[in-house]
Amino acid sequence: MNAPKPPFRSVSEELLYNIYLKVTNNGTGSGITPNDIDTLAKLNSFLTDAVLMKADDIMSAINALKGNVPVVANSLEKLYNIVQGLTYLRREDIDHLAELNAIVQDADLVRTEDLTTAVNGIKGNVPVNGNTLEKLYNLIQGFSFLRREDIDTIGELNALVTDGDLVRVQDLADALVGLNLKKRTLQFFFSGDWDDDEHYNHYHDRDAFVLRGKINSLSHDFTHQLSGVSYKSRLDVSSSWTSHSTLTSLQSWINANATGDETTGTKYWIKCLPIYKQGYDDEAMNILTYNVQ
Repeated sequence: MNAPKPPFRSVSEELLYNIYLKVTNNGTGSGITPNDIDTLAKLNSFLTDAVLMKADDIMSAINALKGNVPVVANSLEKLYNIVQGLTYLRREDIDHLAELNAIVQDADLVRTEDLTTAVNGIKGNVPVNGNTLEKLYNLIQGFSFLRREDIDTIGELNALVTDGDLVRVQDLADALVGLNLKKRTLQFFFSGDWDDDEHYNHYHDRDAFVLRGKINSLSHDFTHQLSGVSYKSRLDVSSSWTSHSTLTSLQSWINANATGDETTGTKYWIKCLPIYKQGYDDEAMNILTYNVQ
């Protein structure tokens, strides 16, 4: 085998050539010794176009290139196999919510408009000054709440009501009872079978009533046999009767002749005369209602 000569086709040829020169000592035959190439620096001195590297340097360079890649992907082959198993999404696969929701298995996503609509539905028509929990809380803090003990008496409750006084149920009941005690009725009964005032007076003086003191608010209610009634009145100390065709006339006479209350007032008589409808002459009744002083 002939020794390579310049120009060299590879680094190896150049290295072999330089070794050859050393071995032959430029043809002298003294040769190269192990001490001449026992370090990379000495060996590199034979190379004119490249520097050899130690194995540690090569591993460091490789590890720096790999970085922190896990063992499962620490070679191109392993990484390639991993990449082959990936199913990539395209932009058109998730460009609206329906497609994205089809991919997400555990919940549906919502659009901004849908979320806003839902939130507004919860808020309802709440005004701006109460449309967050914070604002609502601040509003509530400004309330002055009543306690039960603040209104457990009519006096306390009346102090809060500015346009009128309230009454207790018992007070109202007492007032109604008192009002009812001032209302009186007289019932005039007519047995029928009479045809003139003299006949009536003879048989019906028992239907005259004695009263004391002033009365007012007169009203009457008679049964269907009657078309109307009239009244007569006289003072207890008099035998002269005064006729009254209306309640207004009777009230005027009472106002003019009676004084005091029903206990100690003026004593007087009142009686009622029926006016029968044509074709009726049977039993009838009139109820005279009034208030006492």
